[in-house]
Amino acid sequence: MISRRLLRVKVLQMLYSYFSRSKVSLQQINNELFQSVEKTYELFYYIFLFVTELQDFERKMFDIRKNRITASETDINPNTRFVENKVILQIKENKSFKTYINNSKISWRDSQELIKKIHTTLRNTVVYDTYINEPYHTYRNDKRIVKYILRDILYNSKDLYSKLEEQNIFWNSDIDFVIDMINKTVASFKKNKPEIIVFPELFKKEDDKTFVRDLLLKTVLNHKKYEEIIKSQIVNWDYERIAFSDKITLLMAISEIIEFPSIPIKVSFNEYIELAKNYGTQKSGSFVNGVLDKIIKYMKKENIFEKTGRGLL
Repeated sequence: MISRRLLRVKVLQMLYSYFSRSKVSLQQINNELFQSVEKTYELFYYIFLFVTELQDFERKMFDIRKNRITASETDINPNTRFVENKVILQIKENKSFKTYINNSKISWRDSQELIKKIHTTLRNTVVYDTYINEPYHTYRNDKRIVKYILRDILYNSKDLYSKLEEQNIFWNSDIDFVIDMINKTVASFKKNKPEIIVFPELFKKEDDKTFVRDLLLKTVLNHKKYEEIIKSQIVNWDYERIAFSDKITLLMAISEIIEFPSIPIKVSFNEYIELAKNYGTQKSGSFVNGVLDKIIKYMKKENIFEKTGRGLL
């Protein structure tokens, strides 16, 4: 499930922590890396669970209103389109989903006010009103409202972001990726075929696990050597003045280019430019672009790395 781009982000975060702290072992930071990756996977299910909680909240709200002494006709016979949303019901009944939720024991039980607030926001939208009043209840529209909840309601909820940040400091930086993955998973759902709904594995491929581990370890173990390469290619610039995040980005880029012969240089180059833009300063993108370009030319000339297979592309 987790892309290599996000795995690089995770390594960047761990290296920032490692080089900023004292008395932290390489084994400890490696453990923290995999815990962080697993927490992102947990967030994937956590957001899915939130969508099911919205449906449950509406059902409970209808039950309460039905039993009021002053219940109106609308209270007694509410529009149950969302409560009967087939996509959400498929999620609830999915074996993989239920197993993960039960084993991990994640829950929104203590967040009823947040669920109520976001549910109110949803019910007050034109999109929701249009959905529940469509003349026909279709699977396609059920899927559309779920995607809308993810992409527009949850993605833009500051209250949700605050709640996530309380639980894990990295979750807010993961949410874009996670919601995108959930949308792709929902898009793969098929009508009346809950048995073929497949929730993605933590790693897309087994070698992704090796990649993220080795990228962290080899960057740490060889960082002194890589620092010398960087210093040799910055003209009229003090190495100590380089932004800390930019240093780590360059160290990771060099490590990936040297230590992973099957990854094309162009792929590594582009990935670390994006990493610098998103996690560095305003000028990080152009700075890393220029320095990394010079470093690659230098390493090619000195035969410091060798590419094989797909890496030759």
